[in-house]
Amino acid sequence: MTGEMERNKYPKVSIITVCMNCCDIVEKTIKSVLAQNYPNLEYIIIDGCSTDGTKKIIEHYSDRLAYFVSEPDGGIYDAMNKGIIAADGDWIHFRNAGDLFFSENTVAEMFTAPVRDNTVVLHGDSMYVNEWGKLRQTPAIIRKGYRTGMPVLHPSSFIRASFHKNHLYDTSFKSSGDYAFMKFCADAGLEFEYRPILVSIFPVNGYAMQNWRTTVWENCRIEGYDGKAVWRNRYVRRYLKELIKNIYFDLASRSKLAGALRRTQLMAKGWKVKNSRTHSKPILGIINSDPMTVSYGGVAPIIKNMHPFLAEKFELRYFCLWDAVMKKLIPARLRTVVMLLRRHRELRGCDFVLSHIPEGSWITSLLGIPYAHIYHGNTNPMQISRYWYGRYFKWFFDVMFKRIENTASIKYTVGPVWGDKKKLFNPISHNVKPVPTSERNGLMFAGRLEKGKNIDRLISIYSKLPESVRMENHFFIAGYGTQLEHLKSVVNETGINDYVHFLGNLPNEELIKIDSTKKIFIMASSYEGLPTAIAEALSVGIPVISTNPGDIPLVLKDDYNGFIFPLEFNDEDYVKAILTILNDYDRFAEAALASAYIFDGETITNQVVNDICKILS
Repeated sequence: MTGEMERNKYPKVSIITVCMNCCDIVEKTIKSVLAQNYPNLEYIIIDGCSTDGTKKIIEHYSDRLAYFVSEPDGGIYDAMNKGIIAADGDWIHFRNAGDLFFSENTVAEMFTAPVRDNTVVLHGDSMYVNEWGKLRQTPAIIRKGYRTGMPVLHPSSFIRASFHKNHLYDTSFKSSGDYAFMKFCADAGLEFEYRPILVSIFPVNGYAMQNWRTTVWENCRIEGYDGKAVWRNRYVRRYLKELIKNIYFDLASRSKLAGALRRTQLMAKGWKVKNSRTHSKPILGIINSDPMTVSYGGVAPIIKNMHPFLAEKFELRYFCLWDAVMKKLIPARLRTVVMLLRRHRELRGCDFVLSHIPEGSWITSLLGIPYAHIYHGNTNPMQISRYWYGRYFKWFFDVMFKRIENTASIKYTVGPVWGDKKKLFNPISHNVKPVPTSERNGLMFAGRLEKGKNIDRLISIYSKLPESVRMENHFFIAGYGTQLEHLKSVVNETGINDYVHFLGNLPNEELIKIDSTKKIFIMASSYEGLPTAIAEALSVGIPVISTNPGDIPLVLKDDYNGFIFPLEFNDEDYVKAILTILNDYDRFAEAALASAYIFDGETITNQVVNDICKILS
């Protein structure tokens, strides 16, 4: 009875998926829909009589579907109309094969606030996995000066069912029926209600994009363009761009294949042909702006921990800056670009490249080498640049990321999973053993000393601990960065010079040994993916207290292996968390060590090795 009352408080939403012969992508869409935390939802699937196993996948979830049919239809919009007719909800939403909801709470967030009575189309934002547009796309209709084009992106819209049942899609269209429907609603002056919520993630290779020519001419028909004006249509320009790019890569590929074929023919005739390859293993290039000896920033320790396992399968070439170069005033990113351009011939000789920085992936893509890009943060790095002029280069990094999205063979992220990225936990591989809990003392921070880390606030929190606790547990800060002198002045002003120690830049192995002797690792960052420093602390049984950016909540659990706080928190709560761990330390330390299993370096690296070998084969 309670569940029924709960459902009645929310409008009923009918989610419809239409599909045909898409067994490789349909299950992701189904799981995305069924994972929604919304109490009043029905799910309908219309299959066009698939023959590739799609139907079997759908039938596996049949007990959770309100309606399912698999039969021939008259095209995608005929199938969508069948779904509309079968729907029994107050609102209709299409989540077609290959499209995903941004999160499990998307539908609930859209209907948290009441919808206006005269609203026909409720809509939010979309995320393209696309080389052309921005990753996050707001609806055109809300922009100043909107006149033409798709007013609302279909995968991010909810249509009032009472209207939709009386206005079905025009089945004379093959790929632009949703465009025609939305254009009709906008031109008729119907009510559109926008909510700034990211609703959908959808790939570039959808039905409309796979049928470029049809889409171009149907859109022109909707817009009423004449023969000359058709060339102003953005789909025509995109098609021509795609065509030219395909011709270029086709010619380049043929040139490489022709060279290999010619060498094979000469060798068959008995000629001695010089072979540039003398290596028994594939050559893997690894790009990063820091050398492996750097212990902070996350990336260098990841490279170091993966090295012994990658070296078993590949001949490794590292493209990193030397230690001596790190101390110069020129930004490391710019020096890295210069280094890669100078070593481009060596880079071109690699069979595959594993790049940890956007500049490296961008240059690798220009050289035509297959590569994997690892996102170490899901934000533009110029948003948190330590240099005042960094913000002026934000646009250039946006360009880089668009190219990476289109050209990377594999994409990993150490932060929250988004789009088609694979989750990569920070691999940990060391020989440091946990120190007995009775021999530990002190609090620890390790990382770059930059504004986004909020280390000055950690110092302030530490100063609020009882003096007896500070006497037994000094605060150790390891790392380097532009905020070092400022942090020293904060310590001096707070009057806790005797309790706070700056350790400087330490080798990674030494840093982990120091970690193992401390009682608690503390952080309060505003921006993070999943810090390697947290993984290293847990791996030696050190409880962690941190804020919750990025993927930190995946590994850190309140009152288990530490405590986790929102970005806006009270210092008094942080102090209380420190005291709670100290008073029940053995339990927290044991849980911290147990939770570190997901960072096993060999398991994580083997996942990467298998992905690379699939591409090379």
